[in-house]
Amino acid sequence: MKTENSELRLGRQLIAWGRADKLNPTDYFAPRDYTFLTSDDEEQKKGVDALRAVMHLGEYDLQGIVAHGNAKNTLPFHIANNVGFSQSKAQFGVKLDRYGEGFDWSVAFYRGMDRNPNLAPGFATGAIVSIYDDVSAVGLDFAAAAGALTYRGEAAYFRTSDSAGQHLYRRNNHLDFVLGVDGSPFRNANLGIQYYGVAVSHYSPNVLSDPVAKSGALLGNQLRSFQQGVTLRFAHNWLNDALQFEIRANFGLTDHGKYFFPKLVYKPNDYWSLIVGGEYFEGGGNSYFGQFRKNSGVFAEARFAW
Repeated sequence: MKTENSELRLGRQLIAWGRADKLNPTDYFAPRDYTFLTSDDEEQKKGVDALRAVMHLGEYDLQGIVAHGNAKNTLPFHIANNVGFSQSKAQFGVKLDRYGEGFDWSVAFYRGMDRNPNLAPGFATGAIVSIYDDVSAVGLDFAAAAGALTYRGEAAYFRTSDSAGQHLYRRNNHLDFVLGVDGSPFRNANLGIQYYGVAVSHYSPNVLSDPVAKSGALLGNQLRSFQQGVTLRFAHNWLNDALQFEIRANFGLTDHGKYFFPKLVYKPNDYWSLIVGGEYFEGGGNSYFGQFRKNSGVFAEARFAW
């Protein structure tokens, strides 16, 4: 339902928040299927059953969301014996967006399920179990144009069920942030660079001495009190945009893990797109990307649109 100054939507919908390039700490409502290797990682995002209300207030938009159902990410590996505890929980969010000439920003609050699990030993079975906790988060983002460049930033602070950092098998409170800039260094090309970091509250090195706690901390990017990295993206088009090349890379400056995602697109006409590419993970056993080494792969796609 839509009026001149408001919108109301009920049903399954894709709700994507965040203005940074691909790394979006404030993207609370879009669980991903990381087992789906595709040319556009936006297609990994899954819709949620939600009620979404938006009010248009001049250059501001105020939106509120109530969602219910499975908000979990689909991870590219299995928990031991596929044992897990989880419940379908409600998620709630409110966001204020401001759109202006050359400068957009938003602030948002979220309360709901953490999309990634905590890992814990199953004392009854001896297997590792996954536990999905509630989190609260407050975040902000911005995008600002200045000449030929666009500056982007995003940050979110997450409050978990272990705010004091006393539980080995729960994630601690953490601050995630991204700052970047992109532009066109020459004709038909685009280059973007971002600096990102994760700061963990009440970090304890005790997680390193427990194998299950260590695996959970690695999955949650909390193996260290502070981690940082850099992302790069370069794209170039030829033949009046019929041939397109893009490569994205992520370099962990703290744990020295690496991720690469190249792809080549050829469009012989207005209907067909032929795509080849792949993703490659590299790193040691204590690096975030290193845990996904076995998931490196290649893909080929043929798309028809009319």
